[in-house]
Amino acid sequence: DLDGAKVGEPVNTKTIEAIIQAVSVSVQVGGGLRDRFGVTQLLD
Repeated sequence: DLDGAKVGEPVNTKTIEAIIQAVSVSVQVGGGLRDRFGVTQLLD
């Protein structure tokens, strides 16, 4: 989430979730993750 890296918090969470649901491979995410809450949002 390069946009999230610039502002310091996840910005494209919904887009990332859509990508994860659309593909059958592992997805690696980074950028904008500054705390446990941000990481937890993406893991759930």
